[in-house]
Amino acid sequence: MKRSITLRNQDITYYEWGNNQNTTIVFLHGLGSNAYTFSEVAFKLKASYHIISIDLPGHGETDLHQEESFSLEVLAIWLHQALLQLGVSNSHIAGHSWGAYIALVYSSLYKTKSVILLDGGYINASLIPGTSLEEELEGATSHLQSYQFPSIEAFTASLNSNKTELNIEAQKRSLFYNGDKWRLIVSESTAHAIIKANFEHPTLNTLSSIDNPVLLLRSTIPEEMNEIRKLATDRLLKMLDLMVHDIHASHDVYLEKPDRVKTILIQWLKQLKERNHV
Repeated sequence: MKRSITLRNQDITYYEWGNNQNTTIVFLHGLGSNAYTFSEVAFKLKASYHIISIDLPGHGETDLHQEESFSLEVLAIWLHQALLQLGVSNSHIAGHSWGAYIALVYSSLYKTKSVILLDGGYINASLIPGTSLEEELEGATSHLQSYQFPSIEAFTASLNSNKTELNIEAQKRSLFYNGDKWRLIVSESTAHAIIKANFEHPTLNTLSSIDNPVLLLRSTIPEEMNEIRKLATDRLLKMLDLMVHDIHASHDVYLEKPDRVKTILIQWLKQLKERNHV
């Protein structure tokens, strides 16, 4: 299940489930997360699909790239080279949050069967009235400073009570002990580099270069974000072959509603097969 490769002297950790003769879905996690957080969804899909989930640079157990290498285009090229080494091409690319933005750029550059956006990739923060890059960076710093725990038990206690043991174990892999407290592996400088690179995406250039089907699983909590969600979705609908499903959950839709996500993905992949896209 857990495996690793070396790409240009960089150690990359990834997880693999299912038979590699089946259709492949590649999962990309969000900022501050790790590849194993997709394990619950992967276990539900592995009987019929081949699943790959990769620790992105500076996350999980994958070595850190130089900060200037966090542009989405560079990350898409990095992902393509890693997947080629794994013998994976023309797969479905699924991403959550930051990973969804990478998935869109990847699909604009390389052949894919479809793109699956798990509550990410569709909101261009720079187009939201009153939103500034400085505020986004300050928010990231505040989150990193507050998201620290004296013990792993304290971290576990902070999670929603309906989290499964697998889910809890997966989220633990985003943390490390710095000798004083448990904190996120991702550093402030890495988080800032990612936010800066991501702030104006998805761009019109990226969207206009995507010609395959896109599925958006959109959260509905908090409700006050729904107007922004709708405006951002309408922008994509004008440019993409897009299907949208709302999931009554907050941003981590695949962690909060794994069964719902699994059901929608299976239906989506079946529909694509019927449309001769796969």
